[in-house]
Amino acid sequence: RGFRVDEAIDKLDHFIDSAYLNNFENIHILHGTGTGALKDAIHKYLKLQKNIKTFNFARHENGGYGMTEASLV
Repeated sequence: RGFRVDEAIDKLDHFIDSAYLNNFENIHILHGTGTGALKDAIHKYLKLQKNIKTFNFARHENGGYGMTEASLV
């Protein structure tokens, strides 16, 4: 949250790599709601990642539309 799309995707790429190398099963990505540009870019990016099994918005009590939860392969 608070990053431009290109900055956020770069940080997300490193975050996913680190989570995968540390055998995490799930990650949470805080992108906020705002205009939706960051959320859309992150979801588009996640669709292309071989290390991501599934992703969706968090439950309401965990951030709802401002947070994405992803499961790693």
